[in-house]
Amino acid sequence: MNLLETIHTQLEAAIAGLSLARDRIADIKPDETRKIGRQIESAAFYLEDIQYNWASLERSRAAKSTSEAL
Repeated sequence: MNLLETIHTQLEAAIAGLSLARDRIADIKPDETRKIGRQIESAAFYLEDIQYNWASLERSRAAKSTSEAL
C-alpha cells in the first residue's frame, strides 16, 4: 500500500470513528461516555498519524522535484 492509500484508509477510519461518536452523543446513555471518549481518542490518533504521513509525502515530493530540477 502506498502512502496516499494509507492516508486515505486513515481518513476513512478517523471519519468513521468521529461519526460514531457524534451519533452516540446525540443519544447519549450514561454508560457510554467512556466508549465515546475512546472513539474520539482513536480518531485523534489517526489524525496525528495522517499529519505525519502527509508531511512525509510533501517532503518526498519536494525532494523529487528538487532532484528532477538538477
